[in-house]
Amino acid sequence: MEAIEITAIARSETPPKIWKRYVDNSLLIIHKDSLLKLHEILNSIDSTIKFTIELENNGQIVFLDTLITREDGTIKVDVYRKPTNTDRYLDFHSHYDKQHKASVASTFRAQQTKKLMK
Repeated sequence: MEAIEITAIARSETPPKIWKRYVDNSLLIIHKDSLLKLHEILNSIDSTIKFTIELENNGQIVFLDTLITREDGTIKVDVYRKPTNTDRYLDFHSHYDKQHKASVASTFRAQQTKKLMK
């Protein structure tokens, strides 16, 4: 992926201001007029790899379970939960190992402590 990125940036007339990648997910900040051309360049480098685009909507975009919001010249990052999220976790009476059940409880305890310290 890094080699493809380097090639795409070198071929682009207007490279992205920011390019962040985790495995096969990338987040770019680029001028709208340059986006489609960069997309064409990316898809022309290796015929076995096809890139897709997801644009921000109302100043927001989801990237790696985070909701990134652009508002009044600032960026806000928050946890993203899918609309189908139920906030249900591992049932204590299920047949999972006790260490898995304890891990869920421990995580909640750590989250509550963190909230209290704010």
